[in-house]
Amino acid sequence: MARAKDKKTGLTQQQEAFCQNILKGMTQYEAYKEAYNVTTTDRDTTDNDAYKLAQKPEIITRLTQLKDTLEKKTLDKIEYTREMSFKVFDENITGLKKRLEEVLADPDLTQKDKAYLENMLRKNIKEQEEMKAKLWSLFVEKKEVDIKGSFLSVSLSEERLLEILNPKKTIN
Repeated sequence: MARAKDKKTGLTQQQEAFCQNILKGMTQYEAYKEAYNVTTTDRDTTDNDAYKLAQKPEIITRLTQLKDTLEKKTLDKIEYTREMSFKVFDENITGLKKRLEEVLADPDLTQKDKAYLENMLRKNIKEQEEMKAKLWSLFVEKKEVDIKGSFLSVSLSEERLLEILNPKKTIN
């Protein structure tokens, strides 16, 4: 009896499980053994069957689809992390600058108090800007991102990483 194939992927449940297992980082042998519930102790036969399955065009296609999906999710997480990190720094810097304006405009503060608060706020603004710059350099200096599994290896070129990290807007 032929096993039912998924209409979307064209794979049987075992083939899909094999692909998912590969994506999780299992070896072909481990992925095959788990997906097909292999109980034999003949390692060579299981290795051979796993290898043959991995060479099938529909398996290669599905592994590529899964890898591409994972790569997109990873890139989305990098972008989200970058955006949120810079947003926090921008909010901190904006808040400090606003507080500085308030201090300078406060008629109730003595010149000595204003000078002290101005110095402290400018120092904090500078520290926030320096930390933001350091964070930026961490994103830019990392020229390649690797995610590795037994099948999976995602690499980003410096150009692609900069494109992700530096969308069509400038960061002050």
